[in-house]
Amino acid sequence: MPLDNPAAADASLRDRLRSDTAELHHALDAALGAFDLHAPEGLAGFLRANERGFAALGASTLLEPEDPAHDTAYEDATDAAFDGRALAADLAGRLRADLAGLGAATRPAAAPLSALCPVAVDYVVLGSRLGSTVLARHWRAATDPRVRGAAAYFSAPARVTEWQAFCKRTCDMRPDGADADRILDDTCRILRLFLDGALPRHPSQSSDF
Repeated sequence: MPLDNPAAADASLRDRLRSDTAELHHALDAALGAFDLHAPEGLAGFLRANERGFAALGASTLLEPEDPAHDTAYEDATDAAFDGRALAADLAGRLRADLAGLGAATRPAAAPLSALCPVAVDYVVLGSRLGSTVLARHWRAATDPRVRGAAAYFSAPARVTEWQAFCKRTCDMRPDGADADRILDDTCRILRLFLDGALPRHPSQSSDF
C-alpha cells in the first residue's frame, strides 16, 4: 500500500497507520457494532468473532531477522518488554472463558498468519484494548446477569501506557519505504482476519449458542 502523500514533511508511520487503515477500521467497527452487547446472544457473537481473531493472531509467526524484508526499524519500534502475540493469546483465553460462561461455543479456528511485522501486531492488539474501553462502558449498562457475568474480556487491562509508548515510537518512524509498506500490509492482513470473523455468517450455519 503506497503512501498517499509521501512528501508530507511532518508525516509519520503513526499517521499512515491511522489513514491507510481507516476504511478497514470503519468496516470492522460496523461489523462488531452490530452485536447487541446487552443480550446473551449478541454478546456471544461479539466474543466469538474476537476469539477467532485473537486466537489466530496469538498463534501467528513473526518476521524472522534473516528475512530480506527485515530491518532495524522493526526492532527500534518494538518494545522488547511487550509481546503483542502473548497479549493476543491472553485475550483469546479470556474470550473463551466468557463464552463458556454463556454456554456458547467458539467459532472454527482461523489459520494463523505468518511472518508478521511486530509493529503491525502491536498496533492491532493495543488498539483493540483502547477500543474495548468504550465498548466496556456499553456492556456494563446491561441488566442481564448472564451478560454481566461474562466479564473476563472486558476486565482485561487497557494497556494505556503501552499504547502511548507505541504511538511515540511510530511517530518517530518514516511513513514511506519498504519497511512502512510491509507494516501497513501486515496490519491490513490482521484487520481482515478480524473482519472475516465479525461479518454475518451464512444462514445455513448454526449460531453455536
